[in-house]
Amino acid sequence: MKKNFTLIELLVVIAIIAILAAMLMPALNKAREMARKSKCSGNLKQITMAHLLYADDFNGYVVLQTNHDPSSASTGGTITHAVALQNGGYLPYHSKIWRCPSNEGGARVKNLNASYGMYGIRWDNNYSNRRDEFVNWAGDCAVNKHSAFVLYVTHRMKSPTRFPMLADSVTMRDGNVETNVPWKGLPYYYWSISKLGDENALHTIHSGSTNLSWFDGSVRSCTMGELKNEQIKVRQVFNQANALVTL
Repeated sequence: MKKNFTLIELLVVIAIIAILAAMLMPALNKAREMARKSKCSGNLKQITMAHLLYADDFNGYVVLQTNHDPSSASTGGTITHAVALQNGGYLPYHSKIWRCPSNEGGARVKNLNASYGMYGIRWDNNYSNRRDEFVNWAGDCAVNKHSAFVLYVTHRMKSPTRFPMLADSVTMRDGNVETNVPWKGLPYYYWSISKLGDENALHTIHSGSTNLSWFDGSVRSCTMGELKNEQIKVRQVFNQANALVTL
């Protein structure tokens, strides 16, 4: 004899499915974030290798920023590390590779500033106050670090495994850029490790950690505690809530 579900039984089944879905959702979200974090590491690896190929072709020099853009008719144009790879034919900055998949909602592919940031030694008070100590372990590898023309020289580096190149970074500055699009909370082309009050810093967007690449070509993820203990002595980061945290 055929027996139909009663309303009570149907509600019980629906409740069980809802409970199972609620239990699985955190695991699914965690797995999704792990996938984004892995893709982010892959992005950084490709960009880092492109920079090292650039350095091989240009006597070891890696561009951070210069106010002389060879693609601009104006001598006041600015070229960032993303544009340097574009102009050299190594990597187009219009590629999605320049943005972290965990920050896709905030990044703008076509904006030159929307990229993984490079360690901005020029804007770092920590370097200014500890220059002799820094040069002792890292080498005098930064060129014109007190002007808008900033380069790194790979063959001057004493410890490329401990000198960061690129990372998940973000800016909290309010304002506009060349395209008149607000850039609050968007990735930026450099970051500072200790300039308190500065709006550009590492972004621990991956469940409390940030991905960094190093001048030896490696990529690894660091938590806030690990960043504090790095040789460069990171002293500030933005957390997942985009709040500045002093380490």
